Amino acid sequence: MLISVVANTRLKLQGAKFRNEDIVATNYKGIIDAFHQIIRDKGASALWNGTFPSLLLVFNPAIQFMFYEKNKEAVKLTSLDAFVMGAVAKAVATTLTYPLQTVQSILRVSTLLVSG
Repeated sequence: MLISVVANTRLKLQGAKFRNEDIVATNYKGIIDAFHQIIRDKGASALWNGTFPSLLLVFNPAIQFMFYEKNKEAVKLTSLDAFVMGAVAKAVATTLTYPLQTVQSILRVSTLLVSG
């Protein structure tokens, strides 16, 4: 379930030491308490933070597959060639989608920031 990703991320960040002083530490007793506090403090829409970038990140494996398959057709592959080409394909896909991954992480943690 996508909305549980936000609560799960917050639970994992409990007790973390942040360099950014604008981030408020949280104290959740469990996933239900995390849902309750997020909805109470930021509204139900906060549970969906980062969902759009998550949906766009399905392009990562699609890019990897496309890059790998197109290059595979060009040459006869040994096992080493296939490994290297797969690694390069993953590197290309990750490089292209890294900005989305960054936005996704920022959106998931954004409700920890102090409201100004």
